Amino acid sequence: MAYIIAVVGKAGVGKSTIARSITSYNDGIILSTDGLRSKEENMNLPKNAYSNTIEVRNIREKTYQKLFSLAEELILKGKNVIADATFEKKAWRNELREISSRTNTHSYIIEVICGDKEILKWRLKKRREEKKESADWGVHQGQSCYFENIEENEKIAIIDTAIERDLNKRIEEIVSQIITPHENRTSR
Repeated sequence: MAYIIAVVGKAGVGKSTIARSITSYNDGIILSTDGLRSKEENMNLPKNAYSNTIEVRNIREKTYQKLFSLAEELILKGKNVIADATFEKKAWRNELREISSRTNTHSYIIEVICGDKEILKWRLKKRREEKKESADWGVHQGQSCYFENIEENEKIAIIDTAIERDLNKRIEEIVSQIITPHENRTSR
């Protein structure tokens, strides 16, 4: 049975690295909000790209709707989906569960954090210099203002990329729970 894994967290925490690692275990297809926008759109987002201005909210809403549509299409084709996105709104996380319900499959949330502020600042600065990331430390801090917390019962795991010494082993443990789920397991 196909499934959706949402790799969720704020800018710079390592979501994309985790998503890529997961695909090595399950042949999943990564749907990234960064990837769904063009490189130019990502790099030209205004400094306040994560603010709640109507224009920016509309851009983000369109991007998530595209992700949901593609995810459902892939699930219906029997493909596993790895959704790599901030998912700051609980409603967006709930939409993944609704897709799972409509397609008779499972969805799981892995929350990714970086508990070391200095490592996080360094990552964001490096990625911005390499033109791989539009976000900076200010954006990450801004996300904290409106990020709707992920409840414990929503997620299957938390990964702290600042302290986790063997990420591949941790990911393998998490994915093994998903690939061979108990029959009565609910989506989380």
